[in-house]
Amino acid sequence: MPSNLPLPNHDEKYISDLALSEIKQKIKLNGGNISFSKFMHHALYAPVLGYYSGRSKKFGESGDFITAAEETGILGRIIAKQCSAILNEIPDASIIEYGPGSGALAISILKQLLKMDLKPRAYYMVDVSEDLIERQKNRISTELPEIYDSVIWISEIPDGFSGVVIGNEVIDSMPFERFMISDKRILQFFVGIKEEELMYELEPANPELKKYVKQIEGKIGKYLCDGFISEVSFRGRDWINEISLRLNQGMVILLDYGVSRSEYYSDDKNQGWMHCHFKHHKHFEPLIYPSIQDITTWVDFSLISETAKANGMMVDAYLTQAQFIINNGIEDEFLGFDSMDTKKQMELTRQIKLLTLPDKMGSNFKCLIMTKNFLKKGAVNQTGDKSYVL
Repeated sequence: MPSNLPLPNHDEKYISDLALSEIKQKIKLNGGNISFSKFMHHALYAPVLGYYSGRSKKFGESGDFITAAEETGILGRIIAKQCSAILNEIPDASIIEYGPGSGALAISILKQLLKMDLKPRAYYMVDVSEDLIERQKNRISTELPEIYDSVIWISEIPDGFSGVVIGNEVIDSMPFERFMISDKRILQFFVGIKEEELMYELEPANPELKKYVKQIEGKIGKYLCDGFISEVSFRGRDWINEISLRLNQGMVILLDYGVSRSEYYSDDKNQGWMHCHFKHHKHFEPLIYPSIQDITTWVDFSLISETAKANGMMVDAYLTQAQFIINNGIEDEFLGFDSMDTKKQMELTRQIKLLTLPDKMGSNFKCLIMTKNFLKKGAVNQTGDKSYVL
């Protein structure tokens, strides 16, 4: 147990103990262990008890972490400007947002689009949490009653979808596999039980994981060193595969912390990219506090872009979040700055710094913009594009 972590309160411990009991039962029914991705799925997405599917407060100061969308409306307004390229060109285009959290990003996007006299045919929202869906409905009906009827909650992207797909910090929290190189063998992380505590077990990797790790080595041009530990998000790959197949025409905008494959599996990251969040404390122990802490990893954007391109999509730009924001009119946020009082000026400056500075979200967060059957020149500002590294 990390020494700097706060203790859960009584209610949190009760929920976590219930989740732990269910996970142990899953392990026993499966013959003694489950893959790390299955453990993560139970911990984050199990009905009622999962971290994301439960009723715990996740975002903001009283939650476990703060996302850019929850902190400021600037990101939503910037995304809306990029969406306008599609809404202006494709008749009856819609928007679909995955993992919309509290609904803050949707509200800032829609408010900006309305200012631009643009209204999507529908704004679809995909979320696994009934509690969050309820909060989203309440917030949107209160803050944007005039467009509430156009907001529709669905479970997956419709076939033949035309419009914009938005995923802000979505792939990082999808269940992933972990592996380790040992004596030139590829081992897979499983979760078992010892003396009633969850523990790691290492077994020979399943065929899919073994094959993919060998592909990684082939593409980066070297063997991973002994003791190398990392992650593979097959769920993220399958998610973008489904989207790219079902998208008829339009754009995909993904924002997440991530890197290219060569960076992801570099020697100096030989312990992987996984981390956890509990009450704004970052740590590296996913087996503690199931259902009341977040488990996440950085995104391998090479895997995501390759999967999409295999299904007919085009990578238009791979940018730092700071560059994406600069490319889409951040100067508009400073209109009227001189007439603001000092407090508002300081708050706006703080929000801009959060989104753009390298030691905040500016560099670690990337934006991957892809299109399908949409070739309008200038629709994506490619200044700062680094898609050549993917």
